[in-house]
Amino acid sequence: IREAISKSSNVFFCNTGLELTYKSNGIRTLIEYSDQFGIGHKTDIGLFGEQSGTMASPELMQDIHGRPWFLGDICNTIIGQGLVTVTPVQMLQVAAAVGNGGKIYRPNLVTEIRNQDGQLIEKYEPELLREINVDDRNFSIIKDGMYQAVSGTGGSAWLLNGAPGNPYAKTGSAESTQYLNGRLLEGAHSWSIGGFEYGGKEYNFVSHITLGGRGYQSVPVIRDFIECVYGDFQDAKCK
Repeated sequence: IREAISKSSNVFFCNTGLELTYKSNGIRTLIEYSDQFGIGHKTDIGLFGEQSGTMASPELMQDIHGRPWFLGDICNTIIGQGLVTVTPVQMLQVAAAVGNGGKIYRPNLVTEIRNQDGQLIEKYEPELLREINVDDRNFSIIKDGMYQAVSGTGGSAWLLNGAPGNPYAKTGSAESTQYLNGRLLEGAHSWSIGGFEYGGKEYNFVSHITLGGRGYQSVPVIRDFIECVYGDFQDAKCK
């Protein structure tokens, strides 16, 4: 599984979904755990217009397309395609949960608010919403695979290799068809999520480029950001 994560193998995860289906009700298992990660639910970050995204299900398939759930739908779902839609903030929560061993916190845009005189108006403390019911060993395996995506042979996030902060990452390509400015555009949204170390703490990231191509194409954005953090944003590319 570490290699499958590092190389972003759709075939491996499709087969995993099929195996789940043969042994139990595969889609219900996926829904159960996706629900714990917050897929299909608002994060309550406090931004007006936040979207909940969607988690695929037989019921949603019937509502949208008027057809039953087919075996192949589990393959689309388990790799985040088909009826699955997410927001960058949701995926940042997922990355953080992998990094911290399964804790889901309410996201905040800022840690505190001060007035023009520097007086504290409001401070936002971390708020633990829930803990995901997954063994710590499984999170370690996932994280190992994400480290290998950066440093291993054939890793999908190899463009982060050598970046400071010992980063780990998972890339993704979300196939999409949408109208923009009256034009029908087809392609893939480029995604990458992960984390890195800085100042004795671990930080998480998400990079999303609308119709940006394959997942690895969003990785240079993260590399530039990490290098800017370590360079105190002094380099010209950080301005």
